[in-house]
Amino acid sequence: MKTFKILLTLLSIFLLVVTGYSQLYENFEQYQDFWPWENWQISPTPPSAPNRHTWGVEDSSVYFPGAPGEYRSIWCSGLPNDLIPGEDDYRIDPNEPAWAIWGPFSLDDVGEAYGSFKLWMDVETGDDGLKVVCTNHPEYNTQHSTLEDLDNWCVLYEIFHPTAQLQWEDVFWDFTEVDSAGETISYLGREDIYFAIVFIDDGDEIRGGGAFIDNLSIGWDVNQVRSDISTTAHDFEVVAAYPNPFNSTVSIKVQSPIDSDVAVSWYDITGRLVGTQNFVMSAGIKTVRWQPESLSAGIYYARINSSGNERVIKAIYLP
Repeated sequence: MKTFKILLTLLSIFLLVVTGYSQLYENFEQYQDFWPWENWQISPTPPSAPNRHTWGVEDSSVYFPGAPGEYRSIWCSGLPNDLIPGEDDYRIDPNEPAWAIWGPFSLDDVGEAYGSFKLWMDVETGDDGLKVVCTNHPEYNTQHSTLEDLDNWCVLYEIFHPTAQLQWEDVFWDFTEVDSAGETISYLGREDIYFAIVFIDDGDEIRGGGAFIDNLSIGWDVNQVRSDISTTAHDFEVVAAYPNPFNSTVSIKVQSPIDSDVAVSWYDITGRLVGTQNFVMSAGIKTVRWQPESLSAGIYYARINSSGNERVIKAIYLP
C-alpha cells in the first residue's frame, strides 16, 4: 500500500508538470466551420453589425515578411468578411472597440502567471491601438461594447504608439502587475477571470491593415510562456515612417548593432519598384529620407534589408 501511494504521488506530480503549466495555448490553426470557438466571444457579433470591424480568423501571415510559421491568425477586420488580409484596410469604426474575449479561467493556487502573443500592427500611430485587459467581476465580464466598458476592466498591456509596424513583435505581461485604475494589483488567487484583446480606432480616414494576433499563451511557467511565442532578439530595428502621411519627404530610422550594408527599396501599391537607396552605416542609428519624384499620391512600402534582416515600412504620400 505504501509503495502504491508513492507511485500515485509521483504520477500526480508528473501530470502536473506535463499538463499543468498552461491555461491556454492558441495558434488559431484550427480549421473549423465557425468562429468564435469554445470559450471565445467576440463583440460586436455579426451579422447584427456587418459594417463594424470585429475579430475573425484569417489566413494571414503569408502576406508579411517575418511572420510566425503558422498561417492563420485572428485579425481585426469585418465579419462577414469581405476584406482581404494584406490588401485591405480595417473598417472605419469611430470609438467603437472590437473585442475578442476568452474565459473563464482560474489563477487560484498558483504562485505566478504570465501571458504572451505575437502582434503585427499597421495603424494610425497615437490614435488607433490595442489594449489587453482582464476582469473577474461577475457584472463587468458581460459588458464589452463601448469605450466606457473598458474603464471597468484592468489593463495588462496597451500600445497606441508602436515604434515598429508591419512586423511581428513579441508581447509579454505578468498577472502580478495589473493596472487597475492606476493602481498595480495582482490577479493571482482569483477565479472566473476573463481575458480580452481590444482594438480601438478613432474613426478617421487614416488607417491601415489593422492588428493580427498569433501564438497566444497564458500560463504559470515563465520560460514556457516566453518560448510559446518563439521570442528572438531583434537587434536590427526600423522605426515607423514619419511624418505619416507626408507631403514632401518621409524619414525612417534604421538601427543596427554592427557596421552593415543597407538596401532600401520603395514600392507602390501594385508592387512596382519606384526607388532604391543603398548605403553603408556604422553601428547605431541612421535616418534615411526619401522624396518621391514624379509619383502620384498613394500608399508606398519601403523594404529595408541589412545582413539578412528585413523589415517593411508603410508610408502614405499626400502631396
